[in-house]
Amino acid sequence: MRRIAAILCSAAILAYYPGIAALGQEPEIAIPVGAGVSGSSLYGQEEGWTGGDAQAAGSGQETGGAQAEGNVQAAGNAQAAEAPADQNQAGGEEGASGSAEDSGIDLEAKAEITYDDFAKLQFQVGEIIKCEAVPKSKKLLCSQVKIGSQVRQILSGIKAYYSPEEMVGKKVMVVTNLKPAKLAGMVSEGMILCAEDAEGNLALMTPEKSMPAGAEIC
Repeated sequence: MRRIAAILCSAAILAYYPGIAALGQEPEIAIPVGAGVSGSSLYGQEEGWTGGDAQAAGSGQETGGAQAEGNVQAAGNAQAAEAPADQNQAGGEEGASGSAEDSGIDLEAKAEITYDDFAKLQFQVGEIIKCEAVPKSKKLLCSQVKIGSQVRQILSGIKAYYSPEEMVGKKVMVVTNLKPAKLAGMVSEGMILCAEDAEGNLALMTPEKSMPAGAEIC
C-alpha cells in the first residue's frame, strides 16, 4: 500500500510539476531556459518579494531622510533669512541715524567771486610747534606755526574746543597771506582754518594724509 501511495504521489507531483522530470536526465524536448517552475525559481520569487519589501523600506528611509534633510535645510534657510533681515534692520537704523547726523547745513550765500579773487588767497599746511593760552582772552590761543622754513604766530578763537597741549604737533590749514592784525595786544600773522557745525562747535581742518609743513593747498 505504501509503495502504491508513493507511486501515486510521485505521479501527481510529476503531473503538477513536469519540469521536475527533467532533473538529472536529458530533457525529452527542448525547454527554454527559465521555463517551468523549480525550487530556485520559487526562492527567487520569494527573494524578489523580500527584496521588494527591502526596496520599499529603503525608499521609505530615503524619503524620510530626504524629508528630514529638507526640514533641516528649510530651518537653516529660515534662520539665514532672519539674520540678514535683522542686520538690514540694524543697518537701516544706523543709516537713519547717520543720515540725520549728515543732513548738512545750509548757509546764506555770499557774493560770487572770480577765480582771480580766489587766486589772491594763499593756503598752506602749517605744523603747530608751540601753543599757549592768551592771558587777556577767554577765547584765544596763541600758536607758533611752522610753515616751510618760517614760524608764524597765529591767534585763534578755539580755546573752548582745544587745549594748548592738544594743539601741539597738529598739521593744520592756514591762510598765510592775510594782513597781520593785533588781537588782545598780540600780533596774528595768518588764520588757522576750522569747520563750524550748526551749534557753533569748531573743528580744525587737517590734511587727510601726512603732508609737509608749507605744502600748498590748492
